[in-house]
Amino acid sequence: MKRSTVFAATMALTLGSVTTANAADLPSSPEPESGIASSSGWVVSTTPYLWLLFFEGDMTINGQTVDMSGTNLFDLLDAGSLRFPPLTNVLEARKGRWGGYLDTTFVGLDFGPNDISLGPGPVMAAAGLDFTYILINAGLIYTAAEWQQPNGLVAFDTLLGMRYTHYNVDLNVTVGPVGGGFDETLDWFDMTVGGRLRGEFDNGWGFNIFADIAGAGLESDFSIHAIANISKKFQLGSLDMAVLAGYRAIYQDWDSGNDAVDLLQHGPLLGFRVFF
Repeated sequence: MKRSTVFAATMALTLGSVTTANAADLPSSPEPESGIASSSGWVVSTTPYLWLLFFEGDMTINGQTVDMSGTNLFDLLDAGSLRFPPLTNVLEARKGRWGGYLDTTFVGLDFGPNDISLGPGPVMAAAGLDFTYILINAGLIYTAAEWQQPNGLVAFDTLLGMRYTHYNVDLNVTVGPVGGGFDETLDWFDMTVGGRLRGEFDNGWGFNIFADIAGAGLESDFSIHAIANISKKFQLGSLDMAVLAGYRAIYQDWDSGNDAVDLLQHGPLLGFRVFF
């Protein structure tokens, strides 16, 4: 790939505190985990959230380059070109120092001719781009270190896993005087190595800073994935829950034959976590 993309994902979102007034209101935050690595019980959570996407970079579909830089979810919402929003769910289970995770993302977008521009290739004009994107990350977690703080706990996890990327793209075009299209499925696997710093405090606030890398010629040339968020725990009935806000970014550089991806997808996220 000729393009080299460098990004910095910055998160500065502040959440309001949850107060209690009576039994119908949200009560005070539960106590943080004590001794994460030494705990003998399971800690299981599911975290669905909405990811507000921005695109930088391009895709090449059967030799035709499509520049997606500057496109974002808000433009597509305004144009009525959103099949379904970028939804992500993270399922995580830990016991003692070991655990596992499953992180799934599904995106369905319709780009109009004004949303994208064409680079080198045989196409004279574009009528639109149908875009379905699936990203699945799964792997193992090992808590390498933890530090007890006066007001809570901070831990560092190492992560080893696999990432599956799937694009189904349908580019509707005019080639000279003839209309047609390129319909391609781009997919590949990568091994990922990463780390995560997380904290949980007595007042219910917490943070999570995660990053992993992939590539090294396995199937993609290079990929980097990062998430940062803050959260606030509360109880809803018998459930321990948390609201969270943050930022997520993933850059992927892959090519095979006449198809290629050199694309950064990034944006803020907002969701909640349920503990079991």
